[in-house]
Amino acid sequence: MHTNISNSKLENTEIPQNHNHNYNTDDVTIIIQGVISDNVHVIQLIDEYKNYGKIIISSYFQNHSDLKKQIEQQYPNIKVVENNNVEEFKNNWNNQIYQRFNIWCQVSTVRNALAVITDTKYVIKTRIDSYFSNMNTFIYEVIKNHSK
Repeated sequence: MHTNISNSKLENTEIPQNHNHNYNTDDVTIIIQGVISDNVHVIQLIDEYKNYGKIIISSYFQNHSDLKKQIEQQYPNIKVVENNNVEEFKNNWNNQIYQRFNIWCQVSTVRNALAVITDTKYVIKTRIDSYFSNMNTFIYEVIKNHSK
């Protein structure tokens, strides 16, 4: 059972080191963003992070259509955002910046993930190539500092 708590109560709450929460998981969306290199790793991220809130996967699936189908079938509550418009962003801005920092892939996937969020209070963006075994620390800090 998840409960809503006020920020003052949260400040004095010890952060759980497991999947127990003192917040409503419907209030949290985790964006998993980046280039997919390993299908198994993405499924492991989903299996871990789904315990903390809603999930959006925002990536380029052109070489991983099997993974996209698997996620959509196995996890119907997870939003999958397919990004294939990098050229559009690249052409609208200074191509030198894009090539040097690969910024437009990052901007595109995050922007498109944010565009599908309609019903959450807090968003945490992570990378596909990273893993955190306990998202509570991040979530508690975001909720505690909600006005920032």
